[in-house]
Amino acid sequence: MKEILDKTLCFHCGDECRGTLIELGNKNFCCNGCKTVYQIIEGNNLCDYYQLDAHPGIQPQYANDTNKWQWLDADGIGDTLCQFRSKDLAIITLHIPGIHCASCIYLLEKLPHLAVGVIAAEVDFLKKTITIKYNPAMRLSSIANVLSRLGYTPVISMKDGEEKSNKKSDRSLVYKIGVAGFFAGNIMMLSLPEYLDSTANLSPTFTIVFRVLSAVFAAIVLGYAGQDFFKSAWGSLWVGKINMDVPLAFGLGAIALDSYYEVFTNNGSGYFDSLCGLIFMLLVGRFFQKRTFNALNFNRDYKSYFPLAVTKILEGKEFSVKVNSLEAGDEIKVRNGELIPADAKLLSTATAIDYSFVTGESDAQPCMRNDTIFAGGRNKGAAVRLKVINKVEQSYLTKLWNADAFRKNKKEGWGNWSAKMAEKFSVAVLTIAFITAGYWYLVDSTHLLRPVISVLVIVCPCVLALAVPFTFGAMHSIFSKNGMYLKDAESLEQLAQIDTIVFDKTGTLTLPSETKSSITMDDYDMELCAAVVNNSMHPVSIALKNILPENIILEADNLQEISGAGIKALVDGKLVRIGLYDFVSGNQNATEKLSGTYVSIDGQIKGKFNLNHSFREDVKEVLDKLKISKEIYVLSGDNTRDKEMLSQFLSEGNIHFHQAPQDKMDFISSLKNNHKKVMMIGDGLNDAGALQVSNFGVTVNDDINAFSPASDAILDAKFLGRLPQLIRFAAATKRIIYTSFLFSILYNSFGLYFAVQGLLAPWVAAVLMPISSITVVLYTQGLVRWAAYKNKLEI
Repeated sequence: MKEILDKTLCFHCGDECRGTLIELGNKNFCCNGCKTVYQIIEGNNLCDYYQLDAHPGIQPQYANDTNKWQWLDADGIGDTLCQFRSKDLAIITLHIPGIHCASCIYLLEKLPHLAVGVIAAEVDFLKKTITIKYNPAMRLSSIANVLSRLGYTPVISMKDGEEKSNKKSDRSLVYKIGVAGFFAGNIMMLSLPEYLDSTANLSPTFTIVFRVLSAVFAAIVLGYAGQDFFKSAWGSLWVGKINMDVPLAFGLGAIALDSYYEVFTNNGSGYFDSLCGLIFMLLVGRFFQKRTFNALNFNRDYKSYFPLAVTKILEGKEFSVKVNSLEAGDEIKVRNGELIPADAKLLSTATAIDYSFVTGESDAQPCMRNDTIFAGGRNKGAAVRLKVINKVEQSYLTKLWNADAFRKNKKEGWGNWSAKMAEKFSVAVLTIAFITAGYWYLVDSTHLLRPVISVLVIVCPCVLALAVPFTFGAMHSIFSKNGMYLKDAESLEQLAQIDTIVFDKTGTLTLPSETKSSITMDDYDMELCAAVVNNSMHPVSIALKNILPENIILEADNLQEISGAGIKALVDGKLVRIGLYDFVSGNQNATEKLSGTYVSIDGQIKGKFNLNHSFREDVKEVLDKLKISKEIYVLSGDNTRDKEMLSQFLSEGNIHFHQAPQDKMDFISSLKNNHKKVMMIGDGLNDAGALQVSNFGVTVNDDINAFSPASDAILDAKFLGRLPQLIRFAAATKRIIYTSFLFSILYNSFGLYFAVQGLLAPWVAAVLMPISSITVVLYTQGLVRWAAYKNKLEI
């Protein structure tokens, strides 16, 4: 039989070979398309593709239709579809509905080996998408052709195909529930004589017909409605894993085999009613489980809480708005160092854009008027005006925040640990089922099936797997409502382990309140200064804007902002420098550098601003609470003028002045070398390096237009007073997860107690299984909300 199957099934896609058999060596193919794909894969030494799954391929469509994708090369199409496009690099994400297994991921991520011009490819299995980086000289149609030849035909349209796919998936589950319910009801009706023990009143012919019909109906339910359980279990076992569907598949398979054996040997009617009813209840349970999870999800794509805002220009007035409110045609202003929130046309004369956030390349690219600037770029120069051409994609911006370039080296987290625990739990369930089978085989083999099936069905390892993600989801929601926006789940784990906190001073603990001291500054000089500081988001620049002229017509060119020093630019043909005395004067040994923010114009010191710094509200209370359980340090790039003020809260040994950005990085590195878990809290401007080096970096922002991608979280400055509560709340994460695991183990143990004794009907187990999942999820939500309430956080 195996020989026949090998000859009649396509080696590539697994479909039956009909008509003329196409052979290559000892392998058979159903069509020339599958043969061609195999030759491509073999020719590039990628045959591991076939080791990850049996017959993993998809029969290619349009393999010989090279004209199908020519429309992609039309003018403007590539610019519309690509997320990023420059002279050296283009990035596009395509929806591939045919992605279905590990082999698909393996082959698609080897696309650079199969298509000249493709630089990298990354598959998102859950969304069934592939993100491709390629040389812009490569035709987009050639990428689509290669994918089609491989059998992974992309769905390309100007509408969201992914949303359609998700809706289709939901409808499929409903259809399967309907089929299972319909046939389960009919089988129960056909089994009515068996229930009433009145088969003696039926002719043998009718009895056989009823049983055969039940067997046929059950086969339909198994093959259609129950297929996902078996596919999932087989896929897991194929790669040497045991997932949560393996025990279910064993249980359903055991019922089916025993039932068909009884019917075909004429020893009974089998358990087809229980089998189909069980599948129906499992599917209904999954449906309501999914609905419940969605309702409790609190938007598990927590990245959507990302609080980026932008300056919008309307009728000559500037005001700050959330980026997701922008529409095509809106005019926005982006200052030096700010992120471009949406694809836009440059209205200003020129600027330079740093696309390292998108491409990983740090060299800024020059852009001229009317050039297209892509979302995710960072303005490196004077403030520019842009006209939005594409509506903002919040998920795309936050995906950039989570780019590998800004990820820190973190150990395996609770999420992976819970998945491993769920796998071990599945193994334990199978072991208990075999022990139960052995016991009942020796005691009473006629009752063996019922307890074994109940054990396999009622014990749900998915409870363990779900405890962590839903705990994280609920906690992210609480954090966002209290002004802190976390980057990812790993960040929450890092926050829970913090024992040392390092604060930046200016812009974090203190805000400058300005008093002006002018040497030779006239109105024109003040306008020059205003033209420069209007392009900066530094706290000192923001403070100076309040006393410098407004609505000036002068514009700054060739602007540079130097961390820990100051800012310079050309305004009206004059070189203006604003910052520390040594930066402005060029005199590194000057004693006057200890105080003041100086201004020089064309090399001549013109004046200075004395900025009095005041503490943010609640700073004293925050530091007093934190130093009870944490080591607290303050690092400042300023002089010692605020030393006396800070000494009210911390000992002098924990306060350090004259700290350049590199000094801050070195200080945090030394703490980590002493096995400290360090949180760095800064404004993200002069301390991006320190944020990156720390275990957990927090950017404190008054204006959420700017943030540092090196940070793990963004804290709205007005919520700084809640920082101690948020840290305590994060520390509760571990306890919540452990208690959730304990609850699920006790719940399952209680069910096992009755199941192994045969006191639990399989259909009852099928009802209790999804209830257990929902119960544990509700339990985690309750614990999270209680922890938030206990820490006086907004829920």
